[in-house]
This record gives sequence, structure tokens and C-alpha cells, in this order.
Amino acid sequence: MTTSKTRVTLTVDDDFVALYKLAAEKRGLTTSEFAEKLLRSVIDEGRPSFVDRMRGMLDLEKLLERAKTDDRLRYLLTKYGYIESN
Repeated sequence: MTTSKTRVTLTVDDDFVALYKLAAEKRGLTTSEFAEKLLRSVIDEGRPSFVDRMRGMLDLEKLLERAKTDDRLRYLLTKYGYIESN
């Protein structure tokens, strides 16, 4: 998959540019990568995390019931300590 990029020009104070470049370099990023990362973090701030979106989607009681007839599920629940091995 190819992603298209668009050049953006910003006007900022001269002293800010030096600090910005240092911050990007410290993180091992180009200034463009750093800007994109910062902007994405601001955009994603209001979105719930994956864990928050998935919370409550699995009902442990239903899983335990299904594990009685599903060998693979029973194995995984045993492996991760949700049920004791026989």
C-alpha cells in the first residue's frame, strides 16, 4: 500500500525550530515524522483506546460454558489461568 504525502509549511519562531529539531533527533525521527506523530497523538486523544473499546465485549461466564465443549478454548483458558487443568 502506497501512502501519498503532502508538504506543509509552518511559520514558527526561530528559537522554536532549534528545539523542535533537537526533540525530533533525540527520538531518532525526522522533523516530518516527529510532526506527524505529534499531530496523530493530538487527533487520537479523544478516541477511546483499543482496550476501552473491547472492555465488556467478552463474557467470562459464557466463555467458561463454551470451554466445556471447545478443546482449544479450554486449553487457552487453562494456559492463562482462568480455569484449572483436570
